[in-house]
Amino acid sequence: MMLFGLKNEAIMESKFVPTPHNMVKMVENIIEGYGEAGAVRALAQEPVQNAKDAKQGQIVRVEYRLHARKTEIGRPYYVLTVTDSGTHGLRGPVYAPKELQERGYNLKDDENWAAFEGQGFTKSNRDSVGSRGQGKSAFLYHSKAPSSKSSRHMAMLYDTLLKNGEYRFGARIVNPADTIQHPPYYNGNAREIVSSQYKISEDATVDLRLEPLTNVGTRVIVPFLSDEAVSAVESGDLAQWLERCWWRLVQIKKLEITVVGECGKSCAVQTPGWWKDEPWKKNPNRPGRYAATEFQGDLVQDRYKIKRIALLYDESLIDDPDLEDVDPQYKGVQLLRGGQWIETLDCRDYIPRERRLGFRGFVEFDKKLERELRDEESSQHHRFYRRKSFVKDAIKKIHERVEEFAMSQGWGATEKQHEVPVNEEETVRKFFLAIAPTAKSKSGRGGVSPSPSPVERWDCALNLKYPNSRTTRVNWGDRICSVSVSVKLHPAPENASKRVAVSLSLIGPDSRANLINKQEIAILDGSGAVPFGDFLATKNHPGPNELRCPEAGKWRLKASVNADGVEVCSASRTLYVNEDPLERLAPKLYSVSISAQNISDPEKIRIDSGEVVEAQISVINRALKSEEFEINASFGDVMLADGLQVEVLGTPAGDSLQKASVCSRRIVVNPDSATDGFDSSLIPVRLDPGRHFIRADLVSRKTNEVVDHKSYSLYIDADRPRPSSGLPFQIKQRTIENQYPCPRWDFDKKSDDEWTLLYSPDYPIYREMSSNSANSSSNQAFIVEICSEAMIEWALEPLHRGDESRLEDLRRGASYARVSGNGWLDDYLETLNNLADLRSQQEPVDVDQYSRLARLCASQMMRLFEIA
Repeated sequence: MMLFGLKNEAIMESKFVPTPHNMVKMVENIIEGYGEAGAVRALAQEPVQNAKDAKQGQIVRVEYRLHARKTEIGRPYYVLTVTDSGTHGLRGPVYAPKELQERGYNLKDDENWAAFEGQGFTKSNRDSVGSRGQGKSAFLYHSKAPSSKSSRHMAMLYDTLLKNGEYRFGARIVNPADTIQHPPYYNGNAREIVSSQYKISEDATVDLRLEPLTNVGTRVIVPFLSDEAVSAVESGDLAQWLERCWWRLVQIKKLEITVVGECGKSCAVQTPGWWKDEPWKKNPNRPGRYAATEFQGDLVQDRYKIKRIALLYDESLIDDPDLEDVDPQYKGVQLLRGGQWIETLDCRDYIPRERRLGFRGFVEFDKKLERELRDEESSQHHRFYRRKSFVKDAIKKIHERVEEFAMSQGWGATEKQHEVPVNEEETVRKFFLAIAPTAKSKSGRGGVSPSPSPVERWDCALNLKYPNSRTTRVNWGDRICSVSVSVKLHPAPENASKRVAVSLSLIGPDSRANLINKQEIAILDGSGAVPFGDFLATKNHPGPNELRCPEAGKWRLKASVNADGVEVCSASRTLYVNEDPLERLAPKLYSVSISAQNISDPEKIRIDSGEVVEAQISVINRALKSEEFEINASFGDVMLADGLQVEVLGTPAGDSLQKASVCSRRIVVNPDSATDGFDSSLIPVRLDPGRHFIRADLVSRKTNEVVDHKSYSLYIDADRPRPSSGLPFQIKQRTIENQYPCPRWDFDKKSDDEWTLLYSPDYPIYREMSSNSANSSSNQAFIVEICSEAMIEWALEPLHRGDESRLEDLRRGASYARVSGNGWLDDYLETLNNLADLRSQQEPVDVDQYSRLARLCASQMMRLFEIA
């Protein structure tokens, strides 16, 4: 690299060293996560966020300044500097990338230089937000350094003045490998570089010519600024984004932000006119052309507090022609955390269309709730996830206050609920009977004998060896070896055998099944196996032990076990013929699941005293290699598994998820004198009447960390709350007067177990169907469609707290919808499981992917209902 004529100090050898990350793709992915106009929003949001976190005094000042420069051959370009003061600067020791890696990227709160140069580190303070690499990406994305290579070239330079007088200069170059200059330049050497020029690469030298910092703080220099960023500065777009993100801290004088253009024109970020002078404190809430009010101290779950909900209506805003296309960030109620705008709630359901432009609102939370919300905030700081119940409750409280405000203005809507027509109610009942076994479960005591006879439970596994053990890809001409089916019956019949038929079928992309082989075997001591041998994948007409797959794509081998003419269990494995499998939908590698059944009376969900429940704990390992785990599980105060060690095989890329059953326990609930000691294998559990949970933790033996947690709810000596119909939720019609038409359907959730599906008879499609007397079944089709979508939401909603019981109800319901000779059922279960994986993961959900899968799952559910 180039040396800079350093005069004042001995020259320390400095060079670029790689970090362990490929930065180009990481930067692009992070910025794409901001969505529309995200690159400019990131530039407005992240630098100020970093400065705010480094606050040292009463007020933090941030200046964005554009500098015009020319290359050696006279070609113009721009340099952007973002300078903060009132901060402590990039303090702390300087670590080499190797040292950071050895430390596991765990840093203390005051190790800011290392944090700024690192990537993917963590801080001990859970309120620190700089650990996600967002700030660096906001700078790097907008650097378009010249390069003779075809790959993207990025750079960011930075200097800092510390309280002890030390001056540092560093650089990060991405070409596309991520490199940082180590060690940095110090004091006189650093000032010399800042005042002159810096060679980024063989193709690019940036003319800095900047004044060294004189106030404690940090400056980031973005050389060869992108056209998008230059335009945002000069057009005022950047200043507008800064206002949207930071107006509240500007208003309370904790933050000053200025944007300086090429010609030196300075623009200070202001508070929007409608919030100036804090009108919610000075204006009573009165109907008319203007009203402002606030609600203080609303409690969330009796633990957290909403500090302020401020709402305003100003009719003059409607008449202002400059606000006809008002920024959508202000259309609704802004949610602020730490004074920063995160997202805007859409509250148009409560505000008449002709008044929406005049409505504004914002919400602030107390410190305790803000700390919790911080963990539920997206890495781009642009939304709160609704996974936790306290987030949902806070949002609900805000909506209630907006509705209250609207009512005080005379805008209120009157909602009425009506019973559904008889023919539609019957359609709903048929749908639930076909899809959800909970619809036909009995309640109350079932007259069970003190010594319940065991209920048969069948399991089977389809075993095979792929041509490549790490993937399910099978090319024409490849062999699938050692295909076999193992069958287990629980409990094993005593002194007897049972004959079953085991079928092997090949299911194509069109879900049609072709029988390959069928054999009868005897189940002895509760187990049996069928070896089917090796199979050759072929495109042409099959011969013996050949699988004809005439087209490339996703195929499936399926094993079915029939006992007494009834299919009792099945298993399948995936084959991607002549193409690579799709990428795994969920990044979560390991998961534990729980299922439970009242084996004293399988049609009952309620567990009465003296009855027996069987709990099954399974593990899925989506990694390619086998992994070792420990299982901890409990029911009430009784341990079902305590450090149970298991090894679970990996899953080849693209394979169907294979649950490894690792723990099965039979529990007798509240045994009385007649059942005490009946069976030594039964685990006695004593519980009060009500809802209780089986809980399980999956612990990685490699890291000794809990990698997944699940729970399963059971009702002991009590019925699960149900509508009088006995269905999972009620369904009613809803009409709302003096309001924009209702959505197609919605849920009214009074509690975890009291849900009502509401749909609007005024919805245009439903109204059109009702007017078509020639097709009396049209409305029923509409009802089935909304029920399928609602069933998915109902089943997956508890996953955010680890409760799989509703999902298991839906899975179990599939056993009542078995369709012989095709793969519709398998496709539906696979989609449902993928959807559940996405819903339960801790990482941010890909909304497009989730929506696509939800639509597919609903359509598959309707198909099963049609052919069941």
